[in-house]
Amino acid sequence: MGPLPWRFPLPEPSRKRRYLVLAICCLSLFLVGMDATIINVALPSIGRDFSAPVSGLQWTVDAYMLVTASLLMLAGSTGDRVGRPTVFQIGIATFTLGSVACSLAPGLGWLAEPLIDLRFFRSLPWPLPEPATAG
Repeated sequence: MGPLPWRFPLPEPSRKRRYLVLAICCLSLFLVGMDATIINVALPSIGRDFSAPVSGLQWTVDAYMLVTASLLMLAGSTGDRVGRPTVFQIGIATFTLGSVACSLAPGLGWLAEPLIDLRFFRSLPWPLPEPATAG
């Protein structure tokens, strides 16, 4: 079976373009590592400022990591179906909006004080860029 009619061969990217794509992928992976590190370093301050119990602090980390790990396979198949560049851009854009929302959270708890909720919802789009950077 020959090439699909709606898929056309792309021209070979220039060396400069390849390095730019590599830098963008590396920066997105750096964001993942930095986000996990920042929240772990900030946990004592979050606990003090929001008078949060240890279980609340655990959910601040776990709500993000649990959703991210659960949706990674789905993100890979979505990238295959929709296109990795599109999925990558949507994931980065929505993650950035979620990060801004988390920075404005007035408290820690569920719904009334939404830091845990916002981290949960922010983690929904984050697995989207991962398969594009790994592939």
